[in-house]
Amino acid sequence: MRPGRPVTDAQIFDATFLKPEPLDGHWPRPDLYRKPEKSRPLTGVYKFRSKRTGTVERKDGSKKRTNIFKIAWTLSGDAGPLASMTHGVPTNRTENYHLMYLTRGHMRTFSHDMLGMGESSMVMMDDTDDYKWASDLDYLEAIFFGDARNEPLFRDDSGPFARADRVLWIGKDWGGAHAFLMAAKYPLRSAGLVLIDPIFGPSYPVSEIQAIGRMSALLPLLEKIAEQNMEMGEALKGIAMGAFDQTLVQIYKTMVHLPGKAWDQWTLRDVKGTYVDADYERLPPNRDTPFANSMTLRLRPWAIAVLAQRASILAPNLLWNKHAGKNPEGAPFAAIEDETCAIWGEEDDMMSPNAVFRLSYMLPNARVAIHMLKGAGHYADRDQPEKVASIILNFIMRVHGVRALADVFLGFGGRWKGDETELIGNLRDLYGFK
Repeated sequence: MRPGRPVTDAQIFDATFLKPEPLDGHWPRPDLYRKPEKSRPLTGVYKFRSKRTGTVERKDGSKKRTNIFKIAWTLSGDAGPLASMTHGVPTNRTENYHLMYLTRGHMRTFSHDMLGMGESSMVMMDDTDDYKWASDLDYLEAIFFGDARNEPLFRDDSGPFARADRVLWIGKDWGGAHAFLMAAKYPLRSAGLVLIDPIFGPSYPVSEIQAIGRMSALLPLLEKIAEQNMEMGEALKGIAMGAFDQTLVQIYKTMVHLPGKAWDQWTLRDVKGTYVDADYERLPPNRDTPFANSMTLRLRPWAIAVLAQRASILAPNLLWNKHAGKNPEGAPFAAIEDETCAIWGEEDDMMSPNAVFRLSYMLPNARVAIHMLKGAGHYADRDQPEKVASIILNFIMRVHGVRALADVFLGFGGRWKGDETELIGNLRDLYGFK
């Protein structure tokens, strides 16, 4: 929380007892909030030296084993509390961009592509268990805190990459596993926990993703066939993967309440482009080469194979409470002592909305506030981005005080009184916002 002198009732009265200005209207004015110095978010790649090893595919199609992985990231905002926002599956960090845009004036939000997804390294792990969530925290730990092999990304004294004593962990769908486990492992470095329709024990089965995981057993067999008969092997791969982009689109549409509002051909390109070429606008290199079409926009078999390996570890016990005798690989949920905000779409037809009420009992030492969103499916922020962003910012204010954000926050929607231009200025002065 930003330090500041106590505020009196008289000061609050003087700052807030205002007449509306008719010309300001009664519609929301989020343009009144502060904006980062740079209009666009920052992007980059974090090179991470891991204890895990795996195989990656070079641009020419050859393979190499390595323990140096690349984590693609985006950072929005340049002031305020620092949050780590982890996406779901089978998507990438672009899934978080709308929330990051809405909150960019109030907080810093770091979002990365999980290893093996998006623009991060596509690693086929030597040991599939290395994709289990407890093993998959190493690059997040390095990015925020550093380790013996890696410098942290956040190590400056000020600015976008300023060090943070505490990090707010935000996780959606699969990303909820990372948020759960980082909060449990680093209780003294955690500023809270926000879960958006997270995957955890009682949420199973997740048939859409488990079907992808089963491909991990099939693909090595097809590789062996290809070694003996290239034409036959490639033909069988085509049969196995030929409709994969259609499968992805149907999964994405299942994850929201109103598919036509959340997805169309433009928005789908951002998330499916990892697994199938979506560069429709590229120019042919010569007249003999056709423009992009259904036959030239090929699937990306290596990326699909890596996703299948990741998906193959899905098991409810990994995100059920740890039990030394019965469930030694379980999650140490009792170690989470954070204020926790659980957001769930009431129309989630991928994971039962009623599962959210079990969180209060499975996180026995956390304080769980539950928000059920009408008109929202599994990807609640896709259906209701302004509401989810408002809940997150209000959660920070409730837990850490109104000075914790980088600016005054009066919401994104509804009707406004018409005095907000003057009110925001007065509150900035009163509470010490720069």
